[in-house]
Amino acid sequence: MAKKLEARVYAPARSALKYDKHLIQFDENLYPNRFIGDPSDKVDEAWSQLLQNPYFRVTSSEYRKVGLNRSTLGIVGSDDKVISFSAYHELHCLKTLYRWIHNDHYFPNLDRESDEFNFQKWHAEHCISYLRQATMCTASLVPITLEWNEATPGSPRPRPNPQTPRKCANWKSLDSWAAERKVDLYDLDGLAGMPGRGW
Repeated sequence: MAKKLEARVYAPARSALKYDKHLIQFDENLYPNRFIGDPSDKVDEAWSQLLQNPYFRVTSSEYRKVGLNRSTLGIVGSDDKVISFSAYHELHCLKTLYRWIHNDHYFPNLDRESDEFNFQKWHAEHCISYLRQATMCTASLVPITLEWNEATPGSPRPRPNPQTPRKCANWKSLDSWAAERKVDLYDLDGLAGMPGRGW
């Protein structure tokens, strides 16, 4: 008989995570939306603010409780470890897909035969795969109803209406927790164990 998988994996931020009832918006409410539309400084700033705390420190004790049988980056002069949560990677992937959709703006001189083009395409496809797996893993059972819609006059088609209240994480409570423990991955002198360095 297969071992029953624990429903809850230890997460250091669980006590900081709060939940609210929220209504996810659909097509007619698509714009204005600060995360989509034509590329602009405002859209870029919205994504930057949303993803300002993706990496953070946890104590070595918290990391052991996570139960992953692998190492992670450490902090110089401390036993603390650096991790992220899947939610941040999922948001990073959405930002990556937004940039790929608008690659003429974000990668204006990208030669389709170049290694950089192949990397950016791989990155977008990685994100599609990751988001697919994450969606199937969480498998939301929130019901979606159907209604008739005439996007083209005289041609009604069924359209999903996902506007159902659902229990959603309060992002501010989670992101505030991460902000208090934020680690800058680009500050290489603060990360322990970098190959070629003695600390």
